[in-house]
Formats: sequence, structure tokens, C-alpha cells
Amino acid sequence: MKNFAHKLILLFLIISTMNFCKKAGEIGYFDQPPPGLKPEKFAPGIICTDEDEQNGIFSPDGKEFYFTKVIKKFEFIPFRIKITDNAYGKAEVCDIYDAYKGGEIFISPNGDKLFFRAIISRNPPNADIFCQIKTEEGWGEAFNIGSPINTAGVEGYPSVSKDGTLYFYAKREDSVGNFDLYCSRYENGKYATPMNLGPGVNTEYNEFNPCISPDGSYIIFNSQDRLGNLGKGQDLYISFRKDDGSWGDAVHMGKDINSPESDYSAIITADGKYIFFSSRRSPDRNADIYWFDAEYVEELKIK
Repeated sequence: MKNFAHKLILLFLIISTMNFCKKAGEIGYFDQPPPGLKPEKFAPGIICTDEDEQNGIFSPDGKEFYFTKVIKKFEFIPFRIKITDNAYGKAEVCDIYDAYKGGEIFISPNGDKLFFRAIISRNPPNADIFCQIKTEEGWGEAFNIGSPINTAGVEGYPSVSKDGTLYFYAKREDSVGNFDLYCSRYENGKYATPMNLGPGVNTEYNEFNPCISPDGSYIIFNSQDRLGNLGKGQDLYISFRKDDGSWGDAVHMGKDINSPESDYSAIITADGKYIFFSSRRSPDRNADIYWFDAEYVEELKIK
């Protein structure tokens, strides 16, 4: 009887250890332990391979992970991995975008809308933001969200906060430099006239790929040629919203996050815990997806 009791205790300890390991690795993160304050390559061999992978994003419920493979310049193929409580599937080409040549996927914090940028024409350059609505069967038909967001020019990298405000980059008459960052509130079923984010964010240089935090308190974007850039490529910058609603002076996210190669396309998880971004820091300079703990942002805010 004593031996039997010991066996039961041992079995309990084994099961408890297995459960702890599952929580530490978490199936949802492809058995990878959560990162610290320095970027780590995300799911090597599963997501990151010797090909170009970028723009990784989880659905808010954690049941799907989307990313794109860069086939050649301006051509992207969307992939999706489905995740259950006990396992994750293989990366498969998914049916978003419909017939459009799209990229820059973003899923709204409540999971009901998927946004992407589609190339309308290359000469003259024209790209618009499209949307797909979640249905019981999956993502509905893609549609152009239209004016006042989209114009005959280039609009890209949609990002949405919990209150529905849409952030994106574009070149407009009131742009400070070439491409600037804009936002548009969603009110009464339509988007308001976009507003330039102002001098705290936009400069004479290009600002691209805004990623708004779910609560709207900070925004991460990438820029090139600014004073302080670590190389000739893109670097990540962050700006915090001030009490009056305007944006504070953007700061370089530092050598712990950026590299001498291009670092770009940040995505913040819907729960605000982790930040994903794309980088070409690997020796082969192919794009890979990296992630780090969003606690790093709190340290920057204190500084």
C-alpha cells in the first residue's frame, strides 16, 4: 500500500511537471518559452526558415497565427497555422486577400476584422487598404474600405486600436516629409477624415508601418535616415501619447531592439504582452520574425 501511494505521488509530480512545462512553453507559442527584454527569433524551423518570413500576427483568441512569405519584391503569399489546446498544424497558404496582391496583415483587437494592404498598380504607384469581416465560415469577401482613407496614392500598413481607430502610412498634401503616419476614428459606421499624427512622430524623413498598442497609449513605427539610425536600413521608433492626446517626440528603441540591418513592421499582441517585428539581421539577410516582452516599453517610458 505504501509503494502504491508513492507511485501515485510520483505520477502526480510527473503530470504537474508536464503541465508546468506546457504553460512555460505554451502550445500557442509553438512550444517556445516566452522571450525576455531582448529579441529572439520566433519559432525557428516552424515559422522562421531560410526563406523570407515577415509580418507575423496572432489572432486575438490565439487560435491562428498569420505571416507572409516574400516571394519577390512586392509579391507576398499569406500563410496561416491553426492552433489547438494540444497541438499546432503546419503552415498552409490561406485564402485571405482573394485575388488581390496583398500584404501587411492586421487583425482587429476583438478579432472581427482582418485588414491588409493591396497593390492596385505599380505605375503609377497605388495601394489601398482592404478589409475582410469574420463570419462563421471564416473571413468574408475582401472589400476596399474606400474614401476618406484610400486615395489614388499609396496607403499601407493598417493597425487598429481597441476603440476602432485606424492607423496607417500615406503621402498626402499635409505630409511633413514623404510618407507620414495618419489616424482615422471609426464613428457611426464610417471612418473620419484622417489626421496627421504631428511633429512628434512625423519628420522630413519617411515614416512607415505604424503599430498602435491595443489601448492606444503608444505607437511603434519604422523609419530610415533619421539621426541615430544604426545602419542604412529601417529602425524601430516609439512615441507615447501625451495627456492632451498628442504624440510625444519619438525615440529610437535602442540597440537592444534594433540592428545595423532593417528592423520593421512591429505588431503588438492583442493582450499587450509581446511585440513581434520583422528583421533582416540574419547573416543571409533574409527576413525573419522576432519577438520580445512588451515590458521593454515600460522601461523606455520611464527613461
